[in-house]
Amino acid sequence: MLKHRDFVGMLVTMHQSGTHWVKHILTSAIYHEEGFEQPKSIYDEDRFIGNPKSHRGRPGVPSITASHSIPHILLGSQLLHRMMVFPRYVILVRDIRACLVSNYEKWEPSCSFSEYLHGDVRGKRFNSDIWWCIRFYNAWGRVLENVPDKATLIRYESMKEDTYAEFSKLVDFMGLKISRESIEFAIRFSDKEAMAKRQNPDDLRVVRKDNRPLEEWFSEGDMQFFRETCRRYLKYDMGYTY
Repeated sequence: MLKHRDFVGMLVTMHQSGTHWVKHILTSAIYHEEGFEQPKSIYDEDRFIGNPKSHRGRPGVPSITASHSIPHILLGSQLLHRMMVFPRYVILVRDIRACLVSNYEKWEPSCSFSEYLHGDVRGKRFNSDIWWCIRFYNAWGRVLENVPDKATLIRYESMKEDTYAEFSKLVDFMGLKISRESIEFAIRFSDKEAMAKRQNPDDLRVVRKDNRPLEEWFSEGDMQFFRETCRRYLKYDMGYTY
């Protein structure tokens, strides 16, 4: 929270919420605006918008980082934000159900989806599960509520529906100077088909291919568990109706 607060902006995302896609658009837009050569791989954006512990971007370009982190409780303190300068936080979320299905599909844990859905409250068995998602929603929901001038919310579904409008919201909130031409170019350069062509076949899949409806993954008992768990523990729903 303190060590890495020298960034202009931080893109904070849920697992499987379009992280690579949004990072790729942002990198491509800035590269186009600055006249840099465009990324050749869909992973090149990690060299520009990477982990805050090891990354500082390119000289002369706004320093932006990305993270899946759940924030310290003090990050939601209005007093702290009055005393110190922090990055602008853009929070990218997705329907928890879709995140769980996508994460299960990507990592293929050696258990049934129903077993994975119930997760591990200790947070040791899976990289992300329903309990991690709830912690993420609640922690960043508190930041969004308490310091709305320092954090803004973008939903993956809205980004898919109107990419230009939602991405422009991100650019404006971080205070970046990126032209409409560069944004439109980056969106075209970062669509699903274009990114798939620049993905190494040996790499772990990032561009998803399975578009089965969520209903096919959840049994009646699974949905009952999901709804009851959200009802009991979810304090901030991020605009979704669970």
